[in-house]
Amino acid sequence: MLEPIKRVLVPLDGSKRAERAIRYAKRIASATDGTVILLRVVEIPTQRADAQVYLDRVSAAYKLTEKSDELVSSGSKASMASAQATRTVFGEKYAIPIPTLAEPTEDVIVEWAEAEENKVDLMVVCRHGNNGSERPLGSVAREIVLHRHPSKPILLVHEASPEFKSYDAHALVALDGSSFSETVLSPAAYLIDALGTPEERERVRQQKGTLHFVQVVKDSPEPVVKVLDNAFEQEQEKYDDWPEVDKAINYLRDMKKTFDDELGAVLVLQTDGYVVKGEDPAETLVKTAESSERTGVGGGYDFLALATHGKGGLLHSLHHKIVHRDFGSVAERVIDATTLPILSVRPHKLLTPEI
Repeated sequence: MLEPIKRVLVPLDGSKRAERAIRYAKRIASATDGTVILLRVVEIPTQRADAQVYLDRVSAAYKLTEKSDELVSSGSKASMASAQATRTVFGEKYAIPIPTLAEPTEDVIVEWAEAEENKVDLMVVCRHGNNGSERPLGSVAREIVLHRHPSKPILLVHEASPEFKSYDAHALVALDGSSFSETVLSPAAYLIDALGTPEERERVRQQKGTLHFVQVVKDSPEPVVKVLDNAFEQEQEKYDDWPEVDKAINYLRDMKKTFDDELGAVLVLQTDGYVVKGEDPAETLVKTAESSERTGVGGGYDFLALATHGKGGLLHSLHHKIVHRDFGSVAERVIDATTLPILSVRPHKLLTPEI
């Protein structure tokens, strides 16, 4: 994702819990007067009409702005949006049948999201939804993220996830020193930027969104080490005798500078870096995200961001050299252990972690 988020896909299964994802999608899309796409997959074509009625009702309930049946030009759409005091969120609705009964629901959703003509920027899906079928959306969401992850980023929300904060948004971004893990930076930046955009069109943004780059290490003299800028480099010389910490500090400092000079300069963002001590990467990430006072985030994190393999398991990451553990089990355990929204990204090209 190299541009602002404009089109957000929300797969639904008919349950109220699955619909919870719409609130998050609407908040994100409102930053660009974007579009929330409601998608319902039905098992047989005869169910399509009922599914369309359901989508119409849901779209109206969440006050998504209907587009004309005729093609809306970008100019007229912009004029329509700018006339509103609050930002406009458009709605699109699609009820599609499974091509063959043997094709899993998750494959249909991923194929639709990947289709170039649908122009999906982000998928938002709730981890727990259930329409009484054998394949509730909760299990489908898990399958999509862990094994069939599309090239589009996914925001995985839980039915108990907290609401996004107003404007002063914070994200924990899990890094491990590999270029693979860094692929989450751009999507996380555009998402945190969207959350900081006021819904009232005339309101001036008061706060910058913040990305906290976090790397987990096994050996450290302190539970949490904040990475200082180059001007304060001498103050962190005390970690020279701790190779893991010293390497992580230098890495995160370089990442912060590169990000701040490039994408951070374009968007209204700020960054911090933290080296966190922990034997278990998954447990440490969740504890850090949920006990946000460890990194000075009084209001808590809005989401946790990480890169995933997304097909047959997840790539070795989060200090693979130390724990020698497949990241599939780490990411899966992170998903199971927290109710925070999780932004997951699968790189277009799988990269091998640097050894």
